Amino acid sequence: MVQAHHVHSTTPKPSPGWGSLSDEERLRLVRRVAKTYMRIRVMAVRGIEVLVQPPPRAVGYGGSQLRCLEVWLRQHVGEPLEVYCETQRDQNKPRHPDQRRKIQAWVEARQAIKIQRRGAQ
Repeated sequence: MVQAHHVHSTTPKPSPGWGSLSDEERLRLVRRVAKTYMRIRVMAVRGIEVLVQPPPRAVGYGGSQLRCLEVWLRQHVGEPLEVYCETQRDQNKPRHPDQRRKIQAWVEARQAIKIQRRGAQ
């Protein structure tokens, strides 16, 4: 259900100073500020959108950490920035078809060895 007070909300807009910066200057500024908060790679800054890549093998890296980074950037950069996380590749080997075939072949080979050992006894 839509709350009545949300209907009249205005979308925050960047300041004229932010608009006058080049994309490279925005990227440098956001990288510098983000580095003071956490170990994270800032990939790109487009308008008020910031694309980040989380640290490798980040267990439990979720929305709350991104939200905290977003608040940190808003406080220290002074702009209504929105942080988005780059999609990470699935690292679960059994879900990858080529890895699944290798695992399946290994399991079948193990079963064949067990059957041979039982037959030799």
